[in-house]
Amino acid sequence: HNEFYSKMKAVDDSIEIIGVGDNHTTWSRDMLANTKMNYISEHYYAERYENDPISHINSLRKQTEYRVNNHKKLNSKVYMAVDEYAYENAECPSRLKDGMGVALCLNEFIKNAGIVKIACYSSTVNATQGSLTTDKYEAHMQGNGYALKLYSDSMLDYYQPITFQRSKLKNEVFEIIGTTNIDKDTIALAVVNSGDKRVRLNNDKFKKVVSRKYVTAEFLDDYDTDEYDKFKYFEESNPSSLIVEPRSITTFVIHL
Repeated sequence: HNEFYSKMKAVDDSIEIIGVGDNHTTWSRDMLANTKMNYISEHYYAERYENDPISHINSLRKQTEYRVNNHKKLNSKVYMAVDEYAYENAECPSRLKDGMGVALCLNEFIKNAGIVKIACYSSTVNATQGSLTTDKYEAHMQGNGYALKLYSDSMLDYYQPITFQRSKLKNEVFEIIGTTNIDKDTIALAVVNSGDKRVRLNNDKFKKVVSRKYVTAEFLDDYDTDEYDKFKYFEESNPSSLIVEPRSITTFVIHL
């Protein structure tokens, strides 16, 4: 690593170097103590819980929290770069519940954007947990692909901590995260709702809802196949209220 670092910097001092890390062990600590770098990588896969959808959705977020907290304990000025993240030992394209897990993982990246500077999802096209699958004639967006698209399309530049109260929360995942622009006159919310009830969001500071985008399916295990499009994706301009559909990942852009 040290030889690589010095030779690359000699050619172009503006090059930024990512060192191979693993803060689950002492590896990252030893790398940081003996080398120079701009970023140190993390590479992890979360456990699947096929018979427990709530634990499954939360699993990727918990693994992300664990890695971020381990990085904080290193007390380093080197940023964290996640070079791969996904669920382990996947057997099919990314389902709705996998996409929800990715959304919760993205929430942790947003909350810790001062530490996590790079985050690369593992699988792209025609891979287990792939964001897209293709046949001879079509491409199908899958669960995590929709999560990444929704966040990329809607979320703004700065993390905005918010609190919320949810009535009748039982055996489901319901989470809201907020981001804002630099002027703090616009907020973008992302909402994960694994439950089977529609939810209305209320806040007297919301002036105008600019857009609602969401993906939903009949079942948390659904994914698109060559024969059936299980995902339903919608984009709506200027909705009259903030409605979160059952079993959905939703983003809103709102003027305050």
